[in-house]
Amino acid sequence: MILFTGYMGTILHTGDFRYSKKMPNELKALYPETKRNSRNETVSIHIDELILDATYCDPMFVFPRRVKQISFI
Repeated sequence: MILFTGYMGTILHTGDFRYSKKMPNELKALYPETKRNSRNETVSIHIDELILDATYCDPMFVFPRRVKQISFI
């Protein structure tokens, strides 16, 4: 992922990735510890533009689950 901030606003380009529930704890640039909701959960920064790479979202692409792939490493 690439996060751009500047005069044009805040732009996040995801590249090709799989979302994980661990991301709010791992991506401090997107989920800073200082931003919390009423339940004291970390929330994301404001994104003006989001560029998603959905190249492999087509059902014709079938990939093994990430856990299976990691086990081969």
